[in-house]
Amino acid sequence: MKNYIKQLIAILEKVDPQPNVETPANINRKASERDLHPLKSIEEWTGIEQIVFPSIERMTLEEVSHLNIAIEKVIDSLNLNLVDKPEDIPPEKFYTIITNHWQDKVQYLPSSGMDWELCSGDPTTCAWGAYCNCGEESWFSRGEVPEKYRKAVKEIAEFIDAGLVCFFNPLTMELEQVVPELEGEPELFEDTVGEKWEDCYKYESWEHCLRFEQPASRESFKIMEQFAGTVPDAHLRQQLYNALDRKRPFANFKDIIDNSDYREKWFAFKQSQMEEIVWDEMQYELPSSDK
Repeated sequence: MKNYIKQLIAILEKVDPQPNVETPANINRKASERDLHPLKSIEEWTGIEQIVFPSIERMTLEEVSHLNIAIEKVIDSLNLNLVDKPEDIPPEKFYTIITNHWQDKVQYLPSSGMDWELCSGDPTTCAWGAYCNCGEESWFSRGEVPEKYRKAVKEIAEFIDAGLVCFFNPLTMELEQVVPELEGEPELFEDTVGEKWEDCYKYESWEHCLRFEQPASRESFKIMEQFAGTVPDAHLRQQLYNALDRKRPFANFKDIIDNSDYREKWFAFKQSQMEEIVWDEMQYELPSSDK
């Protein structure tokens, strides 16, 4: 570990867990704790300037992880509750986001504590970016896919990853898939394919039909970010993060992965994530006994 990283960690760990808070003169005795204590930046509370935090490119994953532990101790010492921290956020992203918000105004409330929220509620401006589920509907908690649905979930994930719209009948386990541009367009389908729509597709007559389509670009972007966070090669990991921060992130990411030793690992990771997305959607519509 580099010496300046060790020194910064040592400074962070020495932060006074009980900052000195002056009680304003002539304050109403009935005033709440929130009224008594001022809003200050974390930089002001701790005396540690934002500028001392090194850029992510200068550190290894191990160094980032150790710094994050020290940073979280500082947050705890200020009795701040980081209520909306995503569970799956990579350490590099957490470090960058927290240090970028080091000058946010917070209150040190010794008794009650303060909820520190970085989520804006808007996916386009949320500090957590693709890792936050703000604006999304809450699904059932993820769990192991029941045996009877595993084959269907796997195939649906493959179809929608290829850009197709997929229809699933949970009663008969039938699957049908169609190109999005031809969905609900029997005449165009017949002109394009040369076969009758009703001879190829039965899903419109199914009593119970679930429809699946390719995830939104935001969800796909999140999968790429999550994979980048799992790559142990620090140089490649940063290349992937940089690719996602530039224009044409999907193409940039693909170019780097295709020319790396992680191509097959990426395919396996993406398939796993796609299956989780499919199961999340599917179980919402299944009989309660199968969820």
